[in-house]
Amino acid sequence: SCGFADYCETSAITGRGVKELCETVAKAIDWDRLGKTSRPELFQRIRDEIEERRKRGEVVLSYSELHKAAGYRAPRSRKTAVHAVAEQLAAQGIIAVSRTAGGTPVLVLQVQEIERYAGSLILAARENPRGVPALELRAVGHARFPLPGIAKKDRLPRKQEKSVVECTVQLMLEHGVCFQHEGLLVFPSL
Repeated sequence: SCGFADYCETSAITGRGVKELCETVAKAIDWDRLGKTSRPELFQRIRDEIEERRKRGEVVLSYSELHKAAGYRAPRSRKTAVHAVAEQLAAQGIIAVSRTAGGTPVLVLQVQEIERYAGSLILAARENPRGVPALELRAVGHARFPLPGIAKKDRLPRKQEKSVVECTVQLMLEHGVCFQHEGLLVFPSL
């Protein structure tokens, strides 16, 4: 009289009737009428663009470049979609969202590079000849800054390396690995 498909007695304690309930629910659903779930085309295009660039070995991608690649015509919707996809991928650990020293928002497409450069900066701070676990912030950005643990031949091309180092520093500051004081990056845990 109420339009129910069935009545199933169950017990959470003994598990009695749970299997039957599941089967009854599965039979009652009109599977052919359910809509298929999918990503909106724009979201998929943005994800594909990021993945293609990752596969090509690109390390840092600015939001503005990604907006252009995504066919950035309707400002608000495209911008929102780019940020939503970036945040989703960052939450999954596939990419990192950061910014350069100048404040430009970027995506780090090769997270392992952040890890590699962060480890090197921590080693450099630990090996500071003055005995203080700190680095001069302006020195960190120079091409000749020594990066312990990274062979010269294994360093990224200069433009990429500069962006990765800037992003690494920003992420270490945001996560409390170090703090900035009077032009120094100070690593208190060291």
